[in-house]
Amino acid sequence: MGIKCINKVSRRLGLLSILAATSVLAAPKYVPFGVNFSPYENGQNPNTGIVLKTNEVASRLNEIRGYSIWIRTYSVTHGFETAGALAHKAGFKAALEAWLGPEDDAAGVGLAANQLEISNLIAAANRGEADMLIVGSEVLLRGDLPATELVSYMQQVRSSVPAGIPVTTADTCGVLEANQNVMAASDIILGNFYPYWEGTRIDGAIVSLENEYAGLARAAGTKVVWVGETGWPSGGNAVNLAVPNSQNAAYYWLAVNSWAQSKNVNVFYFEAYDEAWKATPTEPQEAHWGIRTSTGVLKEGMTLVYEGYTLPEAVLMRQIPPSTLPGPPSIQLTTIPAYGSMNGIAGLVSGVNTADCVVATYINVFGGWWTKPYFDQPTVPINPDGTFTVDTVTGGYDQDATEYEVFVVPSNYTPPAAGGDYSVPGEIFSIAVAYTDVQRPVGYKGSTTNPPVTTIGSLEITRSFSTATNATDIVTMSGTVPIADTKAAGATVAVNIGSVNWLFTPVAKNGVATVSGGNWENQSGRIAITAGKNTWAFSARLQCAVGNTNWNEEGLLNTTIMTPGIPVFMPVTITVNGQDYGKITSGYYTAQEGNKGTLQ
Repeated sequence: MGIKCINKVSRRLGLLSILAATSVLAAPKYVPFGVNFSPYENGQNPNTGIVLKTNEVASRLNEIRGYSIWIRTYSVTHGFETAGALAHKAGFKAALEAWLGPEDDAAGVGLAANQLEISNLIAAANRGEADMLIVGSEVLLRGDLPATELVSYMQQVRSSVPAGIPVTTADTCGVLEANQNVMAASDIILGNFYPYWEGTRIDGAIVSLENEYAGLARAAGTKVVWVGETGWPSGGNAVNLAVPNSQNAAYYWLAVNSWAQSKNVNVFYFEAYDEAWKATPTEPQEAHWGIRTSTGVLKEGMTLVYEGYTLPEAVLMRQIPPSTLPGPPSIQLTTIPAYGSMNGIAGLVSGVNTADCVVATYINVFGGWWTKPYFDQPTVPINPDGTFTVDTVTGGYDQDATEYEVFVVPSNYTPPAAGGDYSVPGEIFSIAVAYTDVQRPVGYKGSTTNPPVTTIGSLEITRSFSTATNATDIVTMSGTVPIADTKAAGATVAVNIGSVNWLFTPVAKNGVATVSGGNWENQSGRIAITAGKNTWAFSARLQCAVGNTNWNEEGLLNTTIMTPGIPVFMPVTITVNGQDYGKITSGYYTAQEGNKGTLQ
């Protein structure tokens, strides 16, 4: 059905979510593979040199006991020397890491710190406290050490520990692909993937993850690839089209686990807890990556994974019909990051069919032109509403780019690669249906232009209650949803109202179909869907005798329209007895303010 994940929800008022769920959970029905574990609580900051106490680490591990198979740490000093033993005691498998930093200070402090980390990592492994050994995290991305020195540390660890314990390092997929010697030295490839930092809209995040994972897997050859980090923050600043909020964070957590199960991929999710110390004035989102709050409470919507819910592939891989965008073929950049920023670009395409075209990008860095995002991924797709994002900072000094050439090209065309070339390959100008050239001078502060909203569906809902002893809840709905083929074999409409669920399946291929029924005691309902030329219009009047005058305090209502291969999660606004409960956010799109929710 693909709607299983919305059938258990919590009772909440105010801002409501399709992914709302209780934060209290009995024994999980499903246990995810792994989480990144950093136990610092509010007021604790590793940059101050704090040494955690053994009971503090043990307490935080016990809080998440039974909620993950593996934990991954980031150091084996400053209180983490026995983290592996504590993890094993709590029932986890332990991926222990030696944190490596730069060694270029004259006093040799950095070198000594790295050597202590390596020594402690080896000691933990020899005591039987580690199931995987990670030598450094994003060392190459930060430029802390050259690849040859990192490989030397990895070889030192491997030669000093029992055979059978995998040794690796963790870095972004682009960095690993560019350093084959590091991948050759790794027993398992551990890649970090962040659609959020690439500015990808939430509904396309898993497509981005899948594409980048596939690229790293190809580069890894016969070696197994694990996800070392991926996540989505629940608060902070947007990055291009990537919006951090609790609904998107819960959706991504559910989507990643659904994807991992369907693809049989091992994932370390980032991260177990929020950590206040990571926030900066420009990046407040760094404090909001946790599945749990800093006090250990599961965030809203995060229980769905543990309850065994998954999303269907049609939702994960955004199998939404392409659209023919109005106007003459054109392309514009709607987000140009500040000079030196690690963020990518975003834009808007018009006048093409989104299935027939893709976007190719070249950036100019110090006079040389480079293909982006990667040589083996020289294009990015165009969303059905014409938007697109490109991760333009994937290596070297990409953040210092001063010019962008961005092209709309046929989807069956492979743009020629540029690797520091004097100019953009000439042939693409004759192939492209549209292109733009944008200058970004040194010191540029960045700009964002909000693209126009394309409404592709709507839903209006009014809810009223009786105050009688045997209260009756009545909901009336009307709206439209687009479909690619009006002769498709019906649609499924699912409605959540508090803890009461209705499920209707119209059976007609076209015309009018009416079905009664549901899956809750003492309920009744009728819904009709009419196939039009380009849309299906629907209307419904549902009611449920709940026998509880307080039931109207449950202010949650979710609606999902599932046409064959076209999942549409309908955002809505809700009015209860004249009181507006405001904007409801779905796990897929966000409703606009007003009387109607709109898909965007």
